[in-house]
Amino acid sequence: MKMMNLNADYQYVGSNSELAENSKAVVIGTVQAVFKTREITSKSSGISFVTYGLQIHVDSVAKGNLKVGSLQIVEIAPVSESLLDELDASLRGIEGVFYLGKLISYGDSFNYKNYPSISNLDSTWSIEGPEGLAINLPEDGLVVWPLIGSSADGSISEALPEGSLVPPRD
Repeated sequence: MKMMNLNADYQYVGSNSELAENSKAVVIGTVQAVFKTREITSKSSGISFVTYGLQIHVDSVAKGNLKVGSLQIVEIAPVSESLLDELDASLRGIEGVFYLGKLISYGDSFNYKNYPSISNLDSTWSIEGPEGLAINLPEDGLVVWPLIGSSADGSISEALPEGSLVPPRD
């Protein structure tokens, strides 16, 4: 599986319950597809980047008002377009814990172009911090945090708000 390691400094969250407090919703979901969501262009420099989304099927809800069985779009960090097919192939069918926040706005100094894959921005979320996406690799007995390139032995239920499994702090 390809890690998306952001290689950025960030403040670690102390616990899953703290991460959940900062989130609008927390769900266990299964990835259905990976696709382009938005092209965002700086009005001043013309530099643009594309964000990608995961379509997830909500399997259970730990926090929030989302319905079990609903489909949600979760926007993830920009990644190379050349990785899109590989990400889709490696993440499709994978179960994960998603700590969800409001869709990120980069402000009025940017132009936004939504791809047709985003038909309803009200059901589009962003991951609440780099620790807010944990995926399950049960055949390996691992939970992986792909946005920070980290993993730990355990099960996905341990990455829920009441669980104690957090990414190792190297």
